[in-house]
Amino acid sequence: MLITLFGSTGRTRLWVTALALVVLAAVLLVFRAGGGFFHDSQRSVVQAQKAAGFVPVGTFGKPEWPALIVGRDRGIGEVDFVTSDGQPHRYRGFSGAMQALHFRSLSGRAFTLVFHQHSGKRDPLAH
Repeated sequence: MLITLFGSTGRTRLWVTALALVVLAAVLLVFRAGGGFFHDSQRSVVQAQKAAGFVPVGTFGKPEWPALIVGRDRGIGEVDFVTSDGQPHRYRGFSGAMQALHFRSLSGRAFTLVFHQHSGKRDPLAH
């Protein structure tokens, strides 16, 4: 296809480039829909997680946006994960679901955001 593209007229090259950009935009739009895997800011991630009942509890690495979710570790009451620099971590002492979302920015920077599923107000009678 590249040989054909480079041997073609300028109009054909322009059409193929425009088509590629439209496909890329459609893919990015699909990733953003419903929280998706692709996020343009930490705010969009937190909003998507809050919609699922999760609140942020930690950040590892320096977030850089836009970024793609490349992995997820889950647990109940705790979550074990390894950061991009190889450091193992464990969040403990929470009630409910937890998750560590691992991201990679478009420039290649890796970072992790940790969330806890907040179930609302705590029962003061619970032990």
